[in-house]
Amino acid sequence: MIQFLNCMREIAARDENVLNLIAKIWFAYGGILVFANEQLEFSAFRLGLELLPNDTLRPGPSIQIKLGSGREKEALAHELLHLDLGLSGYPRLVQNTFSDGEQRQLANSILNIADHRVMRPMFEELGLDPERFMSTQDGIAPQWAKHVEAFESCDPYASPCEYLERASTYLHSFGIADPVWGACKAGAWQVIQQ
Repeated sequence: MIQFLNCMREIAARDENVLNLIAKIWFAYGGILVFANEQLEFSAFRLGLELLPNDTLRPGPSIQIKLGSGREKEALAHELLHLDLGLSGYPRLVQNTFSDGEQRQLANSILNIADHRVMRPMFEELGLDPERFMSTQDGIAPQWAKHVEAFESCDPYASPCEYLERASTYLHSFGIADPVWGACKAGAWQVIQQ
């Protein structure tokens, strides 16, 4: 696992704020799988929160970083901030409770967009250029534009409770009713009720 930590440190390029974020996330999760190469289509994260038979939750975090983009450090920070939201009490979907894989993928994509509203100020607090928060080459795919508009135009949701309310209502409008949510509270992951 140490090679994953070293990979992230190398990408951070001695940026003290990003290195501190790496340390926080690494130690809170007990490690993260990291995939970094030029063949990746885009950078991404996966929390992989699963409900175990004993009704406890277990995260399995990983990130992938597209190399050769010129914004590797920013992409790394961006993906780590997604994981940091989980540690900050923001609700995350429990992945293995969906019976429909397409609904799970849609829900995860929508919540990825919802996360960005909360993450942007955090990204800037790291001293990173807000213009590099997202890859400009990616743009917004037409099928996701309506979701971006929905979360960017709504009232701010700065707390985990507001996030849960807004995200649940929005997911419900797409037929994703009553998903199982988990949150990290006092360092322990637990199922939360809406």
